[in-house]
Amino acid sequence: HATVALGGDGGDELFGGYFRYPIQIRQARLRRRVPSFLRAGASALAENFIPDGMPGRGFLTALAGDEGQSVANPGRIFRHDERRSLSHAVDALSDIELHAPEALRMNLMSTRPTAVQRGTAVDYSSYMVDDVLVKVDRSSMLNSLEVRAPFLDTSVTEFAFSRLPDSLRATEQHRKVILRMLGARVLPSALDLTRKKGFSIPVDEWMRGSWRPLLDEASEGRADSIVSTEAINRYRSLLLSGRSVGDRLFTLLFLRLWEREYSITDVV
Repeated sequence: HATVALGGDGGDELFGGYFRYPIQIRQARLRRRVPSFLRAGASALAENFIPDGMPGRGFLTALAGDEGQSVANPGRIFRHDERRSLSHAVDALSDIELHAPEALRMNLMSTRPTAVQRGTAVDYSSYMVDDVLVKVDRSSMLNSLEVRAPFLDTSVTEFAFSRLPDSLRATEQHRKVILRMLGARVLPSALDLTRKKGFSIPVDEWMRGSWRPLLDEASEGRADSIVSTEAINRYRSLLLSGRSVGDRLFTLLFLRLWEREYSITDVV
């Protein structure tokens, strides 16, 4: 019955709504207060003794890097050392580090001075543009619906990035601070303003359940595959043992399906 709808896209990126922002703020505080050699030691211990996919591992391993490390690598991206083991084709790409996802995200941070400003600026320029808006645009246009995003009005964007203090965007304890304050003022009290539910899919559960046959097939050896079968099996074993590595395994699985669909055997 409607041809136009209003969406909330931009609210998280402009006003600090994602769960990762308090984590990035906490990491920045620890980098300021804890000597680098202690942070490096904690990072090395986590790298060697906390299994991949276990809670807390990513938080600790990121402490060894500079203040942009946790912003550049949100946990769904393979680290440099991991990428070298994912494919035999990596060595053929001499500029792989130049085009690595965390390198591109690092470039978007510019010289912004705080964790909140860096995190929101990177997500606004990458995740929102390349993922969120694409998803909404495709699904809405498929149904002949126009979705407009009031948060992305130029004046709102400029206000969020140039005039709004970090304390009204995100802190170690709170997210979307100013939006929740405004919501409490103008919305019915019966509405739950503290709950946030994103659009993430239960990829771990699917991989262990209905997608298991697809995963088992992809884990079989293939000599001409770009994707390392050993890497797929390594993450498959972690997933089946209860570790939360579904996002990275999803990437490898669908890269394997893509190369099979289009008969891709090498990367030049």
